[in-house]
Amino acid sequence: MTVALPSPRSRKIGSLLREGDQVNEFAAALRTAIRCINNSNKYYEKIIRNAIKGAGTDEDALTRVIVTRAEKDLKVIKEVYYKRNSVTLEQAVAKDTSGDYNAFLLTLLGKAD
Repeated sequence: MTVALPSPRSRKIGSLLREGDQVNEFAAALRTAIRCINNSNKYYEKIIRNAIKGAGTDEDALTRVIVTRAEKDLKVIKEVYYKRNSVTLEQAVAKDTSGDYNAFLLTLLGKAD
């Protein structure tokens, strides 16, 4: 039976992650980048969900995701959103926004009037 010991590199990274706030911020940014690389559609669904949930709307985050994703990406993100939340993304956006902003986002999401 052989036991794999951590490499010197992994021990160094582990010790860095336990140090000060700057390193914790770096670790958080690194985790976010890894999540986005592993499954970007799931990551963007989470950004949208967090932007919509609770009181008020994080309009910057919501707009950034919807405007910057291609139509093909939005289709998959909408499917992931529905599987996770049991409500369509269009319904969630319509419920949480209003006016021209609502119409703008729903148009980008492909909802026909």
